[in-house]
Amino acid sequence: MADETTAQAIQLYTEYDPQPPFDSGSMAKASPEVLERAVALGLASPEVLRHALD
Repeated sequence: MADETTAQAIQLYTEYDPQPPFDSGSMAKASPEVLERAVALGLASPEVLRHALD
């Protein structure tokens, strides 16, 4: 663990700015099309897709 200033420096280094252009950063928010594309691209397993669509 680190202090807040270190956390902010790491955030700056990674350029993490939580204002994504799309709101599909979780299985609960992603559309079925996005979930299927993630599987097709090898970014998620078919089991993950089946679980998310249940």
